[in-house]
Amino acid sequence: MIMLLMMDTLFPVATTADVVKVRIMLTDYKKALRRLRNAPAEQPLQIQALRNLERAVDAILDPEIRSIMQYRFIQGHPRKAAIIKFNLICARTLDRKIREGADSVANSLKTWGCI
Repeated sequence: MIMLLMMDTLFPVATTADVVKVRIMLTDYKKALRRLRNAPAEQPLQIQALRNLERAVDAILDPEIRSIMQYRFIQGHPRKAAIIKFNLICARTLDRKIREGADSVANSLKTWGCI
């Protein structure tokens, strides 16, 4: 029983506030990347934060959710374009998968100590 309790806290779980923060980071990813291209040497912490975000998206286990997150946030396409590209699933399912992807990214970043 004690071992099960210890296993429960082996990896930290992202809070709702962490997920909201990650969602904002994902939404602003392309804008931040554009800013960094203008002055990359001045902002090494932002470069590392963006790399961690990319790494967390790549670490999503479900390939469908990973491809949705990469298309929508890393490549910077709007929601409407994502709905058209992933036309085999409905818009609500796409939104649910984006929420699941944001949860996964937040948990990865929390585990790595980035947030």
